[in-house]
Amino acid sequence: MAGRSAAGNRVSAERLNNAERFDAERFAALLQSVDVGLVLSGRGGKPRVWNQAALDFFGITESELGEMRPAAREWTAVHEDGSAFAQENPLADLIRPTKPVRNYMVGIRRPAPRQQVWLSINASRLSSKNSTTYDAICTISDVTWLKRREDLFDPQQELFRRILETLPEAVALVTHDFGRFLYVSPAYEQIWGRTRESLYADGRSWLDAIPPEDHKAILAGLDRLLKNGETLSVEHRVVRTDHSIRWVEKLASRLADPQGGSSLIATSARDITARKNSESALIESKNRYDAAISASGQILYDWDLKKDHVTYSGNVEAILGYSPEELAGRISRWVKIIHPDDRESFEKQIERVLSTHLPFHLRYRVGKKSGRFLEVQGDGYFAADAQGNLVRMVGFIVDISERRKLEEQLRQAQKMESIGRLAGGIAHDFNNLLTVILGYNQLVRGELGPDHPSQRGIDEVERAGRRAEELTRQLLAFSRRQMLQPKVVDLGDIVSETEQMLRRLIGEDVEIRTVRRPHLGNVKADPGQIVHVLLNLAVNARDAMPDGGSLLIETTNVTLSAHDVESHPEINPGDYVMLSVTDTGTGMDAETQARIFEPFFTTKQVGKGTGLGLSMVYGTVRQSGGDVWVFSEPGKGTTFKIFLPRTDQNTEDVGRAPRVDEARPDRAQSVLVVEDEDAIRDLICFILRGAGYNVLEAQSGADAMNKLAMGREQVDLLLVDVIMPGMSGPELSAQLLNLRSDMRVLYISGYTEEIIYQRGILKPNTPFLRKPFSAQGLLQKIREILDLRDARK
Repeated sequence: MAGRSAAGNRVSAERLNNAERFDAERFAALLQSVDVGLVLSGRGGKPRVWNQAALDFFGITESELGEMRPAAREWTAVHEDGSAFAQENPLADLIRPTKPVRNYMVGIRRPAPRQQVWLSINASRLSSKNSTTYDAICTISDVTWLKRREDLFDPQQELFRRILETLPEAVALVTHDFGRFLYVSPAYEQIWGRTRESLYADGRSWLDAIPPEDHKAILAGLDRLLKNGETLSVEHRVVRTDHSIRWVEKLASRLADPQGGSSLIATSARDITARKNSESALIESKNRYDAAISASGQILYDWDLKKDHVTYSGNVEAILGYSPEELAGRISRWVKIIHPDDRESFEKQIERVLSTHLPFHLRYRVGKKSGRFLEVQGDGYFAADAQGNLVRMVGFIVDISERRKLEEQLRQAQKMESIGRLAGGIAHDFNNLLTVILGYNQLVRGELGPDHPSQRGIDEVERAGRRAEELTRQLLAFSRRQMLQPKVVDLGDIVSETEQMLRRLIGEDVEIRTVRRPHLGNVKADPGQIVHVLLNLAVNARDAMPDGGSLLIETTNVTLSAHDVESHPEINPGDYVMLSVTDTGTGMDAETQARIFEPFFTTKQVGKGTGLGLSMVYGTVRQSGGDVWVFSEPGKGTTFKIFLPRTDQNTEDVGRAPRVDEARPDRAQSVLVVEDEDAIRDLICFILRGAGYNVLEAQSGADAMNKLAMGREQVDLLLVDVIMPGMSGPELSAQLLNLRSDMRVLYISGYTEEIIYQRGILKPNTPFLRKPFSAQGLLQKIREILDLRDARK
């Protein structure tokens, strides 16, 4: 048992020693982790335990602390009031004072580094009951920053403090690590919206009021300030406690401590929110201005006349390809990119405006960086100084190439429209003449008999009249005033049905190939006129390939976008069916292409063509709501692309109307003829009387009303011209139908579908006969109308 007891005592002693070593290690680690200096003195007054913070605060080594005497003579200590210690060795009294002290302030001047710090000393004796090892404990805190802040409020600094507090800028004095603020002026509260006490309590909180995205610039500036002494100048935002944002301009510089301590940082910050708002508004205004200039397609320039230096707006690069820097400088740089043929006029205009002080206005061509030339409109206005001397010219340059192109297209369209109106008017009057010529020629033929010697002359008159009628029809087609009979048709079917005719017409030396794309849509057009369009294009293609070649006819669906029709203002974006005719012939230059649709314009030899074929093509397509595009180059062939609006309607029967074999009345019937042209009225009356009709005639609507009012003549049919002076045909028929409801009406006119139907003069499907007409055609039409009436009775 005794052995066990001894062993147990040894184990307990080892455990006790281990615990004591463990506690000592933890205690040592604790001493080194705190930022308060700590010195424990043993009996006899010698320091036994201390931490690194105590050595740093006193500015001494371990050996100097152990001997309680700094080796350097420059090491001194003073009381708070600045008086020196009476004792020869103040360090010993500070570490182990004769009596307890609390918050005793002492100034220590340390030789390395040379600076003065202020320390707060707390010391007391330890009771022997608590420790048999240590006799006294001393704690040391660095209160240099607090002492310096208090010094600022010294009565001797009152005037300086009052000056700082009247400034609108927020002024602060802070330790070099921005850890403690020694002074903050009242303006801080006005700008930051925070109290000064918040900074005194927590110096690091100054960064909390600044948005994180502004931290980088500020901290980088502080780093340069501390390393190189470079003055900090930065603008940043401040978020106030009410969440409003202010802009401040901050300056900071490093100050040497006159007492030899660590350097201090002096800062000032002024509120620049108003300026920033103005700058933002100015930038926004400039951005809007730049955007407007860019959108306008204008190049703004500013020519300093004294320095001969021109600057250009940024969109010069988008328009010409040159950067503003490439063109900036002398006016001669701009002159170099002007077209050689336009430089002289430009330089003369510049000389004129410089001598007269009048504004500069000139159209000329300038070269892009790519080498292509643009036509521009240049305008400039002068500015003078107080003495009236010209100092600069400012203005703008506008690319008018597209505008000029559109102007040319508009002029061409207006010219074509004027020619069309002229052609339409001529064709209308000519139709009236042809009606008389052909009508009487037919009557003479019938009276003379087939064996009469004059029949040959009558035949020649007939042939000449029919040729004139065809020319008139082509003129009306060009002017879009022909009478169309539109139906819903398939262009591919029309091409297929016409292909054999085209092969016979073109000849064997030209290869014809047709391509019909799948799912081809329908169009609404006059099938007969579409055939004429195909024939005209094919004949022109054959003439362009005198040594043979190939002709491709293609039909396909296309959708034209707004971009596609930019250079074709007469057609709208949408869905179309395209009929394309391409030959491998001689092609055309741009000048010829500009005139090919003009009536009577032809490149063929005299007697080889009338010059109306393509004008008829153009008029027919335009009257059908489409457009014709031409692509050609000399020696590379020609392509005509015809676009007709696509429709969802189904195709219609395009068969011919039934013929009427018997044109004479089977009983006495009366026709009232109202026509303002005497020759045509006489011809019609002559034909009708010869066919057995009772005829009443009048030269105007008023004349017809007067004649009917005088008697009770029966009128089975009113034959009236659509357009007449005074009262039109529709107006006359409306009044007469009130008197004779069973009367039928047949309208005649040399005008066209656009005038008659599209303008609402007549309703669709109204009986109508176009001039010129033959005697047989007139009698058949009248017979159809009256027989239909009698059948319904």
